[in-house]
Amino acid sequence: FFARNKERLRARPYLFQQYVKGRSYRAYLLGGRVVAMGEIHHDKTIVDWRERIDEVTAIDPCAELAEEMNRAVRLLDLPYCGLDLEYDEVTGRTYLLDFNPGAYFVAAGRMLGVELASEIAGYAVGVVGRGGGFFE
Repeated sequence: FFARNKERLRARPYLFQQYVKGRSYRAYLLGGRVVAMGEIHHDKTIVDWRERIDEVTAIDPCAELAEEMNRAVRLLDLPYCGLDLEYDEVTGRTYLLDFNPGAYFVAAGRMLGVELASEIAGYAVGVVGRGGGFFE
């Protein structure tokens, strides 16, 4: 591929992905803090879980994973973020895949049993009350 496309590689970006087979998660972070996270149970015959979600089970991430997500969103300067993660059964690692600064939250909040709109509003009021600064 690289030899065949040497000239194209200089002129346009590419994204290379490796399929990760395991468990799927979505987390919502505000100011680097995980406010909701769930394991997504979906039809495993379809690669993209967004096509067929059966249910979402609310979970709390371990401290190490929560800190990794916190560091990542701070590095990317994302005060609000929906984050897709995959746990790879082969490597035993959790990969942070997709950081969405405009993640849809209404249906996810219902599935997770969290009023994400209230969490977001409370966070915004807190930022104003502190005089700015998205991360505490």
